[in-house]
Amino acid sequence: MSKLVFVCISLLLGLSIPDSSRGQPGHHPHTGPKAGRFIEKHAERLGLDAATRQTIRQIVEEARDTGQTIRASLGRVRAEMRDLLEQDHPDETTVMGQAEKIGALQLEARKNRLRAMLRIRALLSPEQRQTLTALREQKRHRRRFGACRADIAELCPQAGPGQASVRCLADNWSALSAGCQAVFERGRHRDRHGPGSRE
Repeated sequence: MSKLVFVCISLLLGLSIPDSSRGQPGHHPHTGPKAGRFIEKHAERLGLDAATRQTIRQIVEEARDTGQTIRASLGRVRAEMRDLLEQDHPDETTVMGQAEKIGALQLEARKNRLRAMLRIRALLSPEQRQTLTALREQKRHRRRFGACRADIAELCPQAGPGQASVRCLADNWSALSAGCQAVFERGRHRDRHGPGSRE
């Protein structure tokens, strides 16, 4: 197999359906089955009744089953693409057609998650959606700044969650642990709150 064909196969097979459990560019955090599980976990805090919770479970199960079917189809068309590209002289029209099949399945996977999101969202009141957004923001903050927990407890015990604690950490940059400083250096927070950029 030529090096060029190998590179093409690697690139094409590397294209995947973004999993709902991973962050992706343009990926909505309230999308699909993962959103349903998160809502179920916080059902009491959101004030969801039993009927609504059951409906959400059904939506999640349907979306998961559909997603599994799409992934199985994607696996097949990728295998077909691999076989095409391993040929000595792949037919360009056939290869492009197979690429369109892959793209169509990836799009359908995204649409499947979006359909589930819209159905779940329609069950929530504006107040419940607002609470859900706040809960997700807290979760993202805990995940992103997990390495800073000890620093927050020591240096910013009075700061609330979210940007308040981020600003407090930035104001105490020189006193932060190496692990916490690395959090800022890895993300966009370094430009906003790093040394020399105090707010």
